[in-house]
Amino acid sequence: MKEKEFNALILDERDNIVVMTKDVNEGDVLYSSNHTEMAEVRSSIPKGHKAAAAFIPKGNNIIKYGESSGIATKDIEPGSHVHTDNVRGLSEEERQALRWSMNEEECR
Repeated sequence: MKEKEFNALILDERDNIVVMTKDVNEGDVLYSSNHTEMAEVRSSIPKGHKAAAAFIPKGNNIIKYGESSGIATKDIEPGSHVHTDNVRGLSEEERQALRWSMNEEECR
């Protein structure tokens, strides 16, 4: 039996998003690089863009490379495109707070 070809790259085990390795269409299944079926794609997502690997509530961090890369501006369902219409960048205060918490964890 032929192994499924993955279309979603997991960059870090802590991530709540995946990066598309090819264009995907609504109804396709996100199939990750660790050979896990993750979610049904909710709308077309171009190669290189992000999709939610799990439910991301409004106000929660978007985690890529194990670090916050933004904040969800609305609830994001698994398999949804994660882009400028549902994510905002971090403010300078939020960046400082993240640096502070990361430094605190390193000292433990």
